[in-house]
Amino acid sequence: MANSPVIIIGGGLSGLGAALALEQRGIPYTLIEVKDRLGGSLYTKYEDGFVLDSPSTFVIHQTDYHLPVMAQLGLADRIQALMPLRDPASTVALLRGGMALLIETIRQRLTADIMLKMAVTGIGLNDDQSYSVCLENGLMLTAQAVIVAAPALTAERMLRNVAPTVSDALLNYAYENLFWFSLGYKDKTALPKTLYTWDYWYSWTLTDDPALAPEQGALYWSSRPVWGVPKPDSLTKLIADMKAQTPDVSLLHYWPTAFPKTIQSAQWTLPFDELPPRVLLLGNCYRDQSLFGRLDYAYHAALALAEKQ
Repeated sequence: MANSPVIIIGGGLSGLGAALALEQRGIPYTLIEVKDRLGGSLYTKYEDGFVLDSPSTFVIHQTDYHLPVMAQLGLADRIQALMPLRDPASTVALLRGGMALLIETIRQRLTADIMLKMAVTGIGLNDDQSYSVCLENGLMLTAQAVIVAAPALTAERMLRNVAPTVSDALLNYAYENLFWFSLGYKDKTALPKTLYTWDYWYSWTLTDDPALAPEQGALYWSSRPVWGVPKPDSLTKLIADMKAQTPDVSLLHYWPTAFPKTIQSAQWTLPFDELPPRVLLLGNCYRDQSLFGRLDYAYHAALALAEKQ
């Protein structure tokens, strides 16, 4: 058995926020991520001077500009507002330099063990009140505390033994699946003037911001709901449907857990008080939070956990 005071399951934004807090408090931890990279569904591709991001835009609240974690990372001034929403306190924004900048800035501050391409199959409570975390390769880790920063359908399976009531609440959790696409054009003269538009289902933006596109270039991005995994020709068909020119660079990124639906239901509640001691459940599936609000919440929740260690 390997031991670590805290195990963080999930290397997305919430998991990274928790890891950052523990790092700064000097508490040893192990971070486990099923993908081959950190960042979860956040992804950036840099090509020919373009920043192709997924998601390209996100909703933020006025308070997000002043969140201490973003300021601490030196990225608060990288948040660029695009346009307001119906809620005057919210706006559509982007992160200049791409989401990878945020992920890499956090990663550079982490010194603990990070296990990539590793799935967690379950969590168990030991007789001495420590926790066992079972990995898909048969390895067993033990910890005094566990932070689950994974999507609901994955967390449901992990928590089945230690928190069955919570697991039941997560069963059949529903999402709206999206794919984000970014199209980069080196010659912007043939494209429409900058357009900002937003509604619940569709968002599309055209920009020549030098932080996102090379000189004389322009970047167009959007998102679309999707049922099932996109096929190899999905982007080609989408470009044809839009009657758009063939881009010089492009990115299509499937996001199967993009927008949690279950949490929007007034009839759904998650019994957080049924979680066992020293187990945290973090992520946008469980609390309705903005992108950076999720990072900030995870950071401070991990700090509160650290104080009990």
